[in-house]
Amino acid sequence: ALKNNGDAYFDQGKIEDAATCYRQAIACNPDYAEAHNNLSNAYRVQNLFADAEHHLRQAIRVKPEFANFYYNLASLLMAQGNLNDAIGNFRKALTYRPDHHAARAIMLRLLQKTCRWEDIDSDITALRRSVSSAVESAENVFSPFIFITLPCTTPDEQKLCAEKWVRFEYQTLVAL
Repeated sequence: ALKNNGDAYFDQGKIEDAATCYRQAIACNPDYAEAHNNLSNAYRVQNLFADAEHHLRQAIRVKPEFANFYYNLASLLMAQGNLNDAIGNFRKALTYRPDHHAARAIMLRLLQKTCRWEDIDSDITALRRSVSSAVESAENVFSPFIFITLPCTTPDEQKLCAEKWVRFEYQTLVAL
């Protein structure tokens, strides 16, 4: 219940209230991985990166097989400029969830940015295939601005990627 209250506060933009609820949930159950993850998100919004990283690592300690925790840690590390560790955590997310195409897309962009070209062909192929086949979800929709930078993508694939991204990112506005 405390975590759910925190989620409601977070969605309303009441980040400190959300963080308080998540801390209370963790006090009741120190191994509540989702509460650690969500507290990390609250800390990240507040630019408390060390605290955010600490709680993500706690979530991973409790549920090491949960791909989104690695994705969140990789995103946090990337935001802090720690690209090599971010790449490693995106790879770890893909180990547990090979169809996490958002992780794959950002990882490929970081590999390009750091001039690491080895072994990227299979990841590019998987990403290109996902554009036409994957169901739209947070894990399967990725930035068309990343996709267009990849070699061998076609204009049709680029358009489809952009359409999926716009639908997913702006679906609440369309509903209005």
